[in-house]
Amino acid sequence: MDQTDYVRYVNFFTRAPSNTGSIYNIIGDCNGYPMVDVKTAPGFCVGQVYNGDGMRKPRMAAPINANQVVVTDQGSWEPYDGKIILLSFENGTSSIKNIFTNKSFASNDLRREIINKPHQITKYTDGLFYVGSATALFRFNPLAENPIDTIETLVSGLPAEGLHPLKSFVFDEEGSLYINVGAATNVCHKSGLGGIFGGKKKSCEEGEDLQIGQAQIRRYKKTTDGKFTKTFEVYAKGLRNSVAMVWDPKKKVIIQGENSRDAIDKMDSKIKNEDYPHDEINIITKDKHYGWPYCYDNNENSPEWKNINCSAYQKPHMFLPAHAAPLNFTYYQGSMFPEWYKGRLLAAFHGYESKGHRIVAFKRDQAGLPTGIPQSVVYGWENKGEQKFGSPVSLTELPDGSMLIVEDTNQKILRLFYDPSLGDGTPVQEIEKPAIDVNPNRANDEETRKLKLLRKIAAGDVPPFTMFQTKVIDKTCFMCHGGENAPGIQLLRYDDEGNEAKIIKMNKVKTIYSMVKGESGFPTMPPQGFDGLAEKAEAVNLLKLWIEHIPQI
Repeated sequence: MDQTDYVRYVNFFTRAPSNTGSIYNIIGDCNGYPMVDVKTAPGFCVGQVYNGDGMRKPRMAAPINANQVVVTDQGSWEPYDGKIILLSFENGTSSIKNIFTNKSFASNDLRREIINKPHQITKYTDGLFYVGSATALFRFNPLAENPIDTIETLVSGLPAEGLHPLKSFVFDEEGSLYINVGAATNVCHKSGLGGIFGGKKKSCEEGEDLQIGQAQIRRYKKTTDGKFTKTFEVYAKGLRNSVAMVWDPKKKVIIQGENSRDAIDKMDSKIKNEDYPHDEINIITKDKHYGWPYCYDNNENSPEWKNINCSAYQKPHMFLPAHAAPLNFTYYQGSMFPEWYKGRLLAAFHGYESKGHRIVAFKRDQAGLPTGIPQSVVYGWENKGEQKFGSPVSLTELPDGSMLIVEDTNQKILRLFYDPSLGDGTPVQEIEKPAIDVNPNRANDEETRKLKLLRKIAAGDVPPFTMFQTKVIDKTCFMCHGGENAPGIQLLRYDDEGNEAKIIKMNKVKTIYSMVKGESGFPTMPPQGFDGLAEKAEAVNLLKLWIEHIPQI
């Protein structure tokens, strides 16, 4: 890839202007609201609560009561272009009132940050409404006589540069605050040019910095006065964009939806962007690294980061369809939907690819965590005349158990309603199984090989090829030779015995030795070279000792 191609690649991610609204096709009545033209699970319907007049890029909503919600409107990708809106709706009619706009603040008023790309809004246990903007977290009282006077800044100075400035947040039982700080780049191209051009970039500074880094979830502890500490800890990292997060009160963990990288085919034409990489659900554990930007799917190396050992990072809990773009998770607690939905994880898929633009629910495993193929509740949300495909951003449970859907492509506020007389509500499995499983049998076999290899090393008197496996094959060779379509020879991780037999059988012993030595006429192995002369000398010596003990060589 030359510099011109790289510039084209970067321009691929330039933000498009905010979409303009469209007109939904109305096909009937949905509990007093116009029914929009989408497919649903039996008994469900989607009604248009508000047509979007006065909104530009609505994002999330939080209920005040049964007939009023507070809505964030990002406006555009420009700073200070957002709004905080009061939406009132009842008996099929609705209206909005601006609570905060750009005109509410002087240019030097720090509270103005509340309209700097506002995304999440949540009503917390203290009765106040918390808003995550691009750079800060605020709380305020929308019902006060002068809501602007109640604005209180709780966290400020959040990184907001690059592709993923929007902030999501959750609270745990102790009141600690967890905030998503999304990656500034797609796959660390800003600092990872070494990876792009085949160099030896050791790591992505953007994702690894613990003080000013991005692609992480930060934790702020609650203080005795009900606010939060000024300092934070990086709770987890290697997460490209954790805009979908929910606190699981039973498991006491964060369930995170990972919006995985884009345009992988620009770097490796053999990988289809529409199919890879899969988006993910991760169970967030303190101090874990989840692999961005180095790895994707089942700990496979991103094309730009072949030099990284992806086995060191946490695997996903489960895969979602590629580019489904989960933007919001919620656990359903209401009584309107069938009993099956109680306590189920629901997700808004915002993505433009074929498996996006849906509302889905998940089955549960024995531990109560989401599992299996997403079950569709709203789907068939495609372009239909003037009606653009749906881009649901968020789901908000209303007091009656219905769900409010904020949808930004068509700039609409919708309501998911269920009538048991019209169907049993069973979600539809119309999404096929992901192309790969998180824990296939080969992963279990790999763990067995690893344990066997570690025991062999611990026992002492380690054969030369076993050391070569550990120091060279597992560190570098596996990155290119570990797949089913690997060039030359396929090598398995931790499989010293199997790889040794395969290399001998294929008469590759002398060839590999010459490649590692760097002899003229042979391709260099590994292609990016060793980290130093000492490392190369050790690899050559191990192969030499091994060859001396092979009778037929």
